Amino acid sequence: MPKLVHLILATVIIHLLRGAESRSVPRYLRSLQRDDGTIMCKIRVVAAMLDFENEESSTNHEVLCVEPNGARGEAYVYVIEGSDSVLVEYANEQVSLTHVIVDDQLMTVKVGENVTITRHSRHRNLQELPYAIGTRTVLALRVSFLDTEPSYSAEFLGQTLFGADNGTITMQSQFEACSFGKLQLTPAQDEVHSNGEYTIANGVAEITVPRNTTEVGLTRWYAERAARAEAERLFGDLELAYDHVLFCMPNGIPYTDDRSFWVAYAYLSAGLSFYNDNNCLYVSVVSHELGHNFGLGHSNYGGQYGDRSGTMGLGYPQIGGPRRCFNAEKNYLLGWYSDRAVAINVLEQQRAWGGTLVAFPDYNKADVDEVVVIRIDGALDGRNNPNPHYIHFNRAKGFHSETKSFANLIVTVQGFSGYRVGAVGSYVVPADGVGGIAIDTAEQRYIPEPAIQQRIFNFANSNFDLIIEVCSQEYGDKDSADISIHIDDGRQQSACPQDGQPPSTAPSLFPSVSPSSRPTTYCEDSQDAWFDVVGYGNVNCLWLSHNRPVQNQICREGHPAYSICPDTCRKCHDNCEDDYQANFFVNRIRGTQNCRWLSVRPAWQTLLCDADADHPARGACGETCNSCPHLEISPNHLCEDDVNTTFYANHVQGWKNCAWLAGTSNPVWRYHLCRQEAPKRICAETCGACRDNCDDSAETFHVDRLSASRDCSWLAARPGWHAELCSDVVVADLCKETCNTC
Repeated sequence: MPKLVHLILATVIIHLLRGAESRSVPRYLRSLQRDDGTIMCKIRVVAAMLDFENEESSTNHEVLCVEPNGARGEAYVYVIEGSDSVLVEYANEQVSLTHVIVDDQLMTVKVGENVTITRHSRHRNLQELPYAIGTRTVLALRVSFLDTEPSYSAEFLGQTLFGADNGTITMQSQFEACSFGKLQLTPAQDEVHSNGEYTIANGVAEITVPRNTTEVGLTRWYAERAARAEAERLFGDLELAYDHVLFCMPNGIPYTDDRSFWVAYAYLSAGLSFYNDNNCLYVSVVSHELGHNFGLGHSNYGGQYGDRSGTMGLGYPQIGGPRRCFNAEKNYLLGWYSDRAVAINVLEQQRAWGGTLVAFPDYNKADVDEVVVIRIDGALDGRNNPNPHYIHFNRAKGFHSETKSFANLIVTVQGFSGYRVGAVGSYVVPADGVGGIAIDTAEQRYIPEPAIQQRIFNFANSNFDLIIEVCSQEYGDKDSADISIHIDDGRQQSACPQDGQPPSTAPSLFPSVSPSSRPTTYCEDSQDAWFDVVGYGNVNCLWLSHNRPVQNQICREGHPAYSICPDTCRKCHDNCEDDYQANFFVNRIRGTQNCRWLSVRPAWQTLLCDADADHPARGACGETCNSCPHLEISPNHLCEDDVNTTFYANHVQGWKNCAWLAGTSNPVWRYHLCRQEAPKRICAETCGACRDNCDDSAETFHVDRLSASRDCSWLAARPGWHAELCSDVVVADLCKETCNTC
């Protein structure tokens, strides 16, 4: 056979072997799946930036299975497909999986609904720690392959990351500035290997992977595995030796078989990040990926990365900039401003929170009683709101002068838990025509003038709106704004000064309030009057109606509440109640609401209750709309039940008569309804309302939820209980003689 033919055949065979090698199963990987069908994994989560332009398609998240027991340099990575969200909460933990399908050729693990997961090691949640405080060591690797290398030198890479003492903005200088020196990203210590295999200078080392990027199937996953193998051969366990390792890869390595271009990606709450060629030089890209290492998720608005006010929004292909830090949520979580941060629970506070919010670039000038970032929580039934809101003053100045969105506005973002390991992301909260960020909801354009007030509807599903007000702003050496935060529950009032408060710059979405055509009945709580309650401040009847313990304390002759809130204090009763279980549709913007929402909005009461006689709100919200059927209640001097008159029991039972009340097998109904004026007068005999005005009743009551029922004779024999129990209006009414409440 001619030598030329031998040479051609040898070349073809070598080429085929190389292609087969890139597609075949590495020898060690055959042990990933055991004979019993179980695989062992360390779960990793990766976030990738795919381009700089399209916010909707510029990101990608993947859950990975990393072989934890391989020999050094064989940290092979499998992409988990299917129900990968099930495994997200196990990120950075070692687990075993059964009922999965392993494809050793495609390097995938398919997970179905029947997967069983056993945890073998638990990481410490980064959210339990300060995110990014202290000194962290960074090693940047300039990664070359046999046929290509990055388009810049190792020296230039070190200068763009760590500086060259010329005042240029770098990743290192920007983190130091944003954190006010609380985070120091230091380059790995200079080192020359004894046999000359590598040199670390200004935090950068060069490595060469003994493969070609043109090999069939060499996508970024295969390239990553090869680069990590070579790096760990030289430096040992990377994540033990360094806090952060940056792999600066050459151009030309496709992201997947069907996508060539990519920017960068990073492991969440871990130390590794990877960059496509020049992207390792860009301050915003490297800072973004390190943010993922810290456990931060994306900053969103409209789409992924849409909140460009901070680093976790979209990156920019720029060396030496931009001067940009993080949004309010990230600023709170990173811990840099913890001594000027405050967390408030608006559903538990008794009055509005008011204070001075200093622009976070002026953190070092804030007084001890001023804040730079606020977290707003809401608690329902003892549970914390999992998606709190955060506020800061996004002032464009100094090291944050190139913020790309919402500059010089009070910005509200809502956090959300993307991953249990700490990848918490955020959405900018658009306001309904008002707010720290004012938007035109029809055009999705930014309105340049910030409004005075932002309203977040039905905050934390509480049926109350959250109101954030900017009372005033001051610009100068220290920029700040006085703000008020409260919910419109009828109890909390704005903390902004009422005199001289500037008018809202945003058009009102509410109709103007006209005088109500609804007459005020004799037994209706005042809608306008306020009164003081010791320990709670200035409150009104709506607040009192939701606080039964306080009713028991103050609903008595001599306290202003007794005459201001006669219905709530049961001085009288018009037998007219709101049905808080009912909902009704308001309009396209307001959506579906309930009586609690309507009860604190006089303008909407005028529109829904008076202007539209057929609106369902009139039937559902009888008390608020004053739309209950007119019922004349006259004293019953005959001491007998009125068989011809009915009364309203509740939204389930509806209208009932005395025969029902007398015959019900549940005494709770009599106990409850006979406390109300209408049933007691209509059913005088059933309710025992004919007794002498100063006699003790034979009915029983409970001292607390756990005690047995008691009667007035029990109380009469225990004078020590009188002061406490007779302050309860129910007991005082039952035991008039004992309590001396005739």
